[in-house]
Amino acid sequence: MKIIIATYSHTWRISISTVAMFLISLPLFSQNLYLVADTAEHEFRAIKSPVMTAPCRGLVNPPSLDPKWIPMLTHEKIENRNASPDDILLEKIKSAKQKIKAAAEMQRKPEEDSVQSTEAAAPIMGPNFSGNQYNGGSPLDNTVAVSNGGVIVSIDNTLVEIRDSSGNYLYPSPYYQYVNTVMGQPTYDVCDEVVLYDPYTDRFIAFAEQCDGPSDGPTPVLIAFSKTNNPATGGWYTYALSGDPFSQGLWFDYPKMAISNGELFISGNMWTGSSFSQAMLWQINKASGYNGDSLKYVVWNGFPSSIFTLCPLSNGLGLVDPPGIYIVASFFSGSNQHMLYHLTDSIGGNPSITASTITTTAYSLGGNSSQLGTSVLLKTNDCRALSGFYLNGIAHFVFHSDYNSTGYCGINYNRINVTNGSITSTMLGASSFDYAYPAVASFATSPTDKSVLIGFGRSGASIYPEMRAVICDDGMNWSGSILVKVGITNVRFMSANTERWGDYTGISRRYNSTAMPLAWIAGSYGNNQPGYNNVWDTWLAEIHGPSNVGINELGKNGINTMNVYPNPVVSFFSLEFSVVESSDIHIDIFDMQGRLIKGLYNGHAQQGKNVFSFNKANLKPGVYFLVIKNSSGIIKDEKIAIAE
Repeated sequence: MKIIIATYSHTWRISISTVAMFLISLPLFSQNLYLVADTAEHEFRAIKSPVMTAPCRGLVNPPSLDPKWIPMLTHEKIENRNASPDDILLEKIKSAKQKIKAAAEMQRKPEEDSVQSTEAAAPIMGPNFSGNQYNGGSPLDNTVAVSNGGVIVSIDNTLVEIRDSSGNYLYPSPYYQYVNTVMGQPTYDVCDEVVLYDPYTDRFIAFAEQCDGPSDGPTPVLIAFSKTNNPATGGWYTYALSGDPFSQGLWFDYPKMAISNGELFISGNMWTGSSFSQAMLWQINKASGYNGDSLKYVVWNGFPSSIFTLCPLSNGLGLVDPPGIYIVASFFSGSNQHMLYHLTDSIGGNPSITASTITTTAYSLGGNSSQLGTSVLLKTNDCRALSGFYLNGIAHFVFHSDYNSTGYCGINYNRINVTNGSITSTMLGASSFDYAYPAVASFATSPTDKSVLIGFGRSGASIYPEMRAVICDDGMNWSGSILVKVGITNVRFMSANTERWGDYTGISRRYNSTAMPLAWIAGSYGNNQPGYNNVWDTWLAEIHGPSNVGINELGKNGINTMNVYPNPVVSFFSLEFSVVESSDIHIDIFDMQGRLIKGLYNGHAQQGKNVFSFNKANLKPGVYFLVIKNSSGIIKDEKIAIAE
């Protein structure tokens, strides 16, 4: 490995042994620091294990404890494990970035999102509520999945909670279940949970790893498949797969999970003791898991040691793709490259893995993040790929990295064309806040729409840690970000110097919300809890699009004014709008879940002022969206409230 210091068009190569002295003397001006592996380290020959099997360990039924008492045992002051291949080197780079930030903060006022274009319409927050109860650990590792029927499964490092989209608990009693119980391992201390919804089967899949296992030996890969589309009543089939399938004395850490029509894919970072060894990928035939039968799976290794964290990509709209899956990887300490892998077939076919090196704009680490009211910093970890999906020939993925050489972390969003290897990337950030731990979901209204929703955390010297969301539309235009949950306090529970943040934010597209894109976000913010001060807390929020986010805003597609009155609507409502030029339009009304309630009008609108009215008698009280479309797509929407 070598260090590359890049300033504008000049590049120097120096050895790692000289890095520490160099970093101390770094000038405080625009520079990018990042590691890049030698070309030889990218060479890759996939090694596939023989087909293995794992029997079902049983069906874990829903809880049946006394709902009046809701007993709960928590583990106090647990810092869940996580590491990078070279933590010492990363901290030296971060220290240099902190100096850049400190110098700038002396001269700068806080600013909001700094982007080249803010043409996209901002997302809208729907129902939102407090998530999983604080469990005494850090970080929370929030993960969430939502079904087409509106069942929401949210998991942190201790609890599984299942609700409807209004926040009502679906577990009969009590309102939660322990993660280790769901995984069929009630004596284990588990962490790094992931949950996803499988739209092909209308089921859920959950993952956890044993985090109190030996650091010098194998730990099992724990998987649970829901028996029905509501695990609050149907329970989970549980499995324990080998976490050291090649008998190399390795232990598993930091999962990423994705699905295809027929298979489940789980990646992990493999360690021997405290040293990173390699990343591996589990390829699993998922059908048996929903029936409680033995699972068949293979494991792939042979990935170079420079690849830290593989991010497999599900289809962003739940569409059926050919067998196999695409996988992306960024370089943990920065680079001017990413890796794109393609697993070409299912277990029953003739699978292989191909690798492509994608050259991109250089990215590097940002510094750790400040918080209001304390000197304790939040750890921003590294530049590993955190979240992604595949759709219509494009691999989408996000991570955080240095924003414009300011030392602050910003969101780094990327699109790779898997056919020709071309890449488009953009960043969202501010030179006074850190934007970190992003998660991305498709916000498309059709397979060709490349719009995305990104949830993330934000912190800085003038604010407490908070949650936010932002849209990047089909044309790679950012919206302004919206506040999902404001921070109540800083976080300084585990350490007097640096506190864990992340390790990831949860996001889940509701796949059947095609007319009005909708996703759920689960993230962390600073809060006080009964018995705990200055800790992380979880918030769940539904985020939906204002219209077809791939279409430009009002005034660019024919309508320049629109007004609904009265609002709230009591009996009749009137929609008044002006059209730049005559055209055929559709007027539809949708509920908050994006479901079409009624097509109200399909006809011609004259140039100038138009008034359309309708009796609300057939609408139940609640909030709806009135949408106007023409041949180009959705051109305007308006939220309306129907009164009693």
